[in-house]
Parts: sequence; C-alpha cells; structure tokens
Amino acid sequence: MDRFNGGSLYGNSITRYDPSNSQGDSKEMKGGKKVSIAEDNILMNSSIKKVMQRNRELHKELVQLKSEKDKIERERDLYKKRYEKLKR
Repeated sequence: MDRFNGGSLYGNSITRYDPSNSQGDSKEMKGGKKVSIAEDNILMNSSIKKVMQRNRELHKELVQLKSEKDKIERERDLYKKRYEKLKR
C-alpha cells in the first residue's frame, strides 16, 4: 500500500488540487447550452424574489379576507340577535 507516498487510495488518482481538473464556472443544461454558475445564481435569486413577493401579496390578501369574514360574522350575529329578540 502506497498510502503515505501519494498513491491512489480508494481509487482516487488526483493527489493535489488542480483547477484545470475541475469543471469550471459553468454547467450544462438539458438543451446542451452552457450556463455560468453566476448567471444561474442570479436567475435563481430573481425567481426566489418573485416567489417571495407573490407570497407577501397572497398573505396580505389572506389577512384582508379574514378581516372581511370576521366583519360579516359580527353582522350575522347582530342580525341573529335581533331576529331572536323579535321572535319572542
């Protein structure tokens, strides 16, 4: 075993870091075109921002609808009490 002299332990033939051996700053998409990782991160960040913005809009709408529901329920209870009072 040439484990301490830089031999290939567990089938690894790269003993030192060599930047030319890495894949670089791009990745290949399904369509065959290469997209840089920085560009991909920008696209991912912008889509995350869009999703977060839509989430905030939906949350505001949800809060508004809940307040409208509560208002309608209060009105319903008021009319229900009036009805019960007139019924007697």
